[in-house]
Amino acid sequence: MAPNLALHLTITQVQNFSDLELKDEYERTVATTNQSESLILFGFGATYYFLDNMFVTGSFGLSVFTIEEVGNSRAGGASEAGIGFQVGVGKEWWAGDEWGMGALGTLTYGSADDKDDIGEMSAYAVGVKFTLTLN
Repeated sequence: MAPNLALHLTITQVQNFSDLELKDEYERTVATTNQSESLILFGFGATYYFLDNMFVTGSFGLSVFTIEEVGNSRAGGASEAGIGFQVGVGKEWWAGDEWGMGALGTLTYGSADDKDDIGEMSAYAVGVKFTLTLN
């Protein structure tokens, strides 16, 4: 592979506990629900390291959604497999001879069709992650 480039698998989950808005085909809000939404992303990615251990990373893969009614884990729904991605930028510091520790900011997005043919599910999230890397 190329110097300073790492290939990896990405498995990440984003949980949304706020009210969900249901929109019609014209993007008008038609209802608000008391449900939580979970987005899971399974993807392949690449990370490129610059000088001083700054890095950029990106992953692309399959996204899956689950929706659960707050307080009732048996009520809700799920999606078919869709597409999603995650991009980020961060920095690592040496924590020993072979270990690096760091932090990064990420943007995650996923979109998939509902299993019940009600419509499409989509979500995005901005987050902070911490890393532990064996070099």
